[in-house]
Amino acid sequence: QVASRLAPAFNTPTGIPRSFVNLGTGSSHALSWTGGKSILADFGTMHLEWATLSDRTGNQKWGELTARVFRTIRSAQTTSRIPEGLYPVFMHPDSGQFSGDLISFGAMGD
Repeated sequence: QVASRLAPAFNTPTGIPRSFVNLGTGSSHALSWTGGKSILADFGTMHLEWATLSDRTGNQKWGELTARVFRTIRSAQTTSRIPEGLYPVFMHPDSGQFSGDLISFGAMGD
C-alpha cells in the first residue's frame, strides 16, 4: 500500500521521478533549489529500492517503473555528447535531458 502511494513520483513524461510525493493528494515535486530538476543520486537510489521491492513482492510493476528511468537515461546518453557512464547530477523529469555539466563521484552523483 505504501508503494502505491509513493508511485506518483514516477508520473512524469519520462518516468524520471520527482523527489517528494504528497501522500494526501498524490502530487509530486522536486526540491525547490533544483529548479524542478531531479537529482541523479536520488533516482539512482530509488532504482535500488523499487527493484528490490519488485523482487521481494513478486510484483513486476515496481521494477518497470525504474526500468523506464534507465531507458530515459540511455536515450539522453545517445542524444548528448556526455561520455558513457559520466552523467550530470541533474535531469529534467519532463524532457528527459541532462542539465548542466556538474558531474560528481560523491554527493548528488553517487
